[in-house]
Amino acid sequence: MFLLVIMMAMAVFLGTEILAIPSPIAQITLYRVLVFGLVGLTGIQLVMKQDHLYIHPHRVSTFAVGVFAFWWIWAAFSGVWSFDKMAWMQNMFLLTLGVSAIILIYLHIRRWEHLKYLMLGIWFMMTLLLIYGAIEITFNFYPLADLSKLDKYGTFDANPLSRIPVTVFENQNDYATMLLAYLPLNMVLYQESERGPLKLIALMLTVIAVYLIYRTQSRLVLLSTMIFFGIYLLQQFKWHVPRSGMRKMMGLVMILGVIAILFIPTLKNSIVRLMFSEGVYDLTGDEVRFNLWRNGLLFLAQTLGIGVGAGNIEPWMVVNGFYSTENIVNIHNWWLEILVAYGIVVFSLYCVMYGLLIHRLNVLRYHQPKEQHIINQSLIAFLVAYAFASITSANNMLIEWHWVYFGLIICYIKLSELQIYHQLESTPVEFGFIKRRSYEYINNY
Repeated sequence: MFLLVIMMAMAVFLGTEILAIPSPIAQITLYRVLVFGLVGLTGIQLVMKQDHLYIHPHRVSTFAVGVFAFWWIWAAFSGVWSFDKMAWMQNMFLLTLGVSAIILIYLHIRRWEHLKYLMLGIWFMMTLLLIYGAIEITFNFYPLADLSKLDKYGTFDANPLSRIPVTVFENQNDYATMLLAYLPLNMVLYQESERGPLKLIALMLTVIAVYLIYRTQSRLVLLSTMIFFGIYLLQQFKWHVPRSGMRKMMGLVMILGVIAILFIPTLKNSIVRLMFSEGVYDLTGDEVRFNLWRNGLLFLAQTLGIGVGAGNIEPWMVVNGFYSTENIVNIHNWWLEILVAYGIVVFSLYCVMYGLLIHRLNVLRYHQPKEQHIINQSLIAFLVAYAFASITSANNMLIEWHWVYFGLIICYIKLSELQIYHQLESTPVEFGFIKRRSYEYINNY
């Protein structure tokens, strides 16, 4: 079963065009077929009461899976008050795929060897997309892209530096976000490669990934990339800052922020324009985005905090939008999409879960072999950076790979928790690109 799960994780990077069959409802892709097929097989195994399908109580990884499961249940019930039932059904289809992928990875990736091959499979597919993006901007070769949208001004032929990589994704922002997720896996490859040539290849791939992020012209993902490397570098030092010192630092940052707003006219004018722009003409892109967010918060208040229902933000934006958005209806903010569509309860649980994943990775690294710290540090840096990068995408629900990636993170935490709490050593096994000891409990449960 774990091989089928790895195939599922790799297939998600084919997108919705490669090896896909159009249908009136949705694209039939290899990834989606594998997800629903594996759900059926897992259901049969549960009926047969096979012992290896085990949920570990009192673990952060299990809590994370539980949050996603509760999210799905809440979204299903939100169909009662969703006024656009078709949008609700489409959203439930995507959410079902994503949550199912996370649960399948949690249940069937049970050993370090399994996780090793899962990480390698995802890394391999991301590397192919990296190469694909490099080919696009080098040879102006876009077999799957809609150039009428991507190359609006027809400059790709005359000016190679204007070319934007997009590969199998709908837009360059989604591709840039995928490259951000590629960086942690590539850094693990670099750190744990014993041979010089492999380290050189990993370093070159990292440089190419950062360059392609720059070429996508996605400002927020580029900023998130800098945050990723910054957080990773900060973890290389030992910090002993008391809580009182942290409070003082946060207070100082807030004071400096207020001073900057008060005494820098351009910054002050920009904030005032964003906060109080209510006209319908001459809105900048940032003003439109901010009005979308304000409309979303108004919808949340109108629904008394329970949300407008799965997939119903855009219908509400069309019918009930108060602030002008110039006919743009997608809220363009993953965090607000969760809050406005699914309500305060789901949003709060998601935030707690997200914070616990970062905290757990940080705590676990103090109890793991030194060679394993690179994985924790890279995933922590990614989760912090992704909190910002996820804002830039128009619709994260459609970015199916991100569910698989979170399944990978949760599964890594699950195995690490078992590793720490069950100190039963067995034979050394290969994990990632280094040798370390496995644990008898993990291998046999």
